[in-house]
This record gives sequence, C-alpha cells and structure tokens, in this order.
Amino acid sequence: MARQQKRRPAPVFRVYADDEGQVFVQLISGGSVGEKVAVESPVTEEKFAAARKILLDKLKEKQEALSVSRASANREIEAALYPLRKGRWLKRLDYGSNYIMAGGLKIYAALAIIVLAYKAIQYSSAHFPEPVHFLILSIFMLFLVISIYWIGTEENRKKHQDLIKRLFGPDGMLILPLLLLVTAGAVLASITFRLFNRGYVQLQECSGRSVAEAGLLDFFMWHFLNIVPLLQLNSLLRWKEPYCFQQGRVGLMILAFQALVVIPSFNTIRFYWKNRKTPREFIYDPHWQPDAD
Repeated sequence: MARQQKRRPAPVFRVYADDEGQVFVQLISGGSVGEKVAVESPVTEEKFAAARKILLDKLKEKQEALSVSRASANREIEAALYPLRKGRWLKRLDYGSNYIMAGGLKIYAALAIIVLAYKAIQYSSAHFPEPVHFLILSIFMLFLVISIYWIGTEENRKKHQDLIKRLFGPDGMLILPLLLLVTAGAVLASITFRLFNRGYVQLQECSGRSVAEAGLLDFFMWHFLNIVPLLQLNSLLRWKEPYCFQQGRVGLMILAFQALVVIPSFNTIRFYWKNRKTPREFIYDPHWQPDAD
C-alpha cells in the first residue's frame, strides 16, 4: 500500500496597501507569511496575476532547494542506518564480510542445537533400556508442549519472544521453530518405530527402504515439506515418500504433526522474517515531515 501523506495547504496571496499607498501581494503558505512583491499603480488584475506568478516561482525554487538538501541528508542517514545497501563500497565490503561471518556462526550454532537434540534422541533409543528411553522422550515432549504454547498463536509469539531470545539468542524466533520441527519429527519417529514393531501401525516399504527410526524421521520431514503443495519441493528434489501407509491412525499422526508443529513453525518463521529489523533504536522514514502528522 502506498504511503499516504497529508497534502500541504495551498498557498494564499494577501493583497494590501501600506501607509504610503504602495500595493503589495504577499505569499501566505502553511500559515506562515512569506515574500511579497510590489504592484505598480494603477493596479490591475493582470498585475496581480504577474505578482502571483513571481511569488509561486520563488516558492518553487525554495522548495526545490530544500528537496536537494533533504535528499542529501537522507542519503547520509541511509548510509549510517543501512551500510550494506547505502554505504560506500569499502564500508559495504567490511559490513558485508562481518554480516556473512556473523550469519555463518548463527547458522552453525542453530545446526549444532538441532543436531544435538536429534542425536540425543537417537543415542537414547539405541543405548538405553526402553523405560529410560521413554522417560527421556517424555522430557523432550514436555519441551515440545511448552514450545508449541510459546509460538502457537500470534499473541503468544509476541508475549514470549523476549524469553525465546534470551534462551536461544537474538534469532531465537528462527532457531526455535527449526529445532521444534526436527525434535518433534525425531520423537514421533521413535514412537512410531516402536508402534510398528508391536504391530499397532502398518507401513509399506514403497521406496525400497526397510522401516527404521532414521527412515521414519525422513518420513515425517517428507510430510513437512509436502504441506506446501504449490512449491512441490519433494517433486523438485526428486524425493519419493519413504514409506506408504493405508491406516487412518498413521494419517492422524501426520495431521497432528502438521497442525501442532509444522503450521505454528511456519507462522513463527514468517513472524521472525517480518519483525527481524524491529524493534529499532531509530525510526526512519525519508518521506516524513513534522507537518505531516
């Protein structure tokens, strides 16, 4: 939507005579008195029109000079606030390299947290007795419930974003949904694998892979990507569905994963992207003027 601004009031021209009988046309713009032009006697409508044109030309020149000065000042402001886009090339290079390095460290930290959670579930499944493993899964499920509550609605995202940033860093609103996706997928994969072994759920090896816990994580991640059919990411990546199913209970597990985890995570990532530059120390709008409010 285009930014709407209040129009400046149209200039008004006052006509008057001084004590010596000299006639003047004076510009009144925005409530302030401006320049004046003398009108020779005898006054006529044509002379008033000519005086009006002179004053308008002077007003236009003044506004253009102010626009040039304002544009120059705005360029300096933008170079200070947005050095990567508006600064000199050396400053852009310096800022860009620092930005890339900081971004790389953030990505590394996020991946480390996500991999750590996944590997913890995987290690517990492979090395601990099943009761201990389910106890560990219950701890992860408690984390999932709390996280889903924090990011489940727009109101909760706004309410808890400061807490999330304290726990996961300035980009916590991006790290948490990614961590939530992988952790929920790993927990569901572990539970589904045990249900499969006990015959409570049935899965078909339609891609040629035997049913395994790691494969079930791929199964849930496949359905995570499949939730946006317009993008057709699975088709573009030539990634076939790891396992097929006929049972409605498996479909309910996938729907629960998508509704409780995937959709809130998508919305949180959108929230993070929309608010990644806010709150700001400085509010800057190059079109704003004090008389525009």
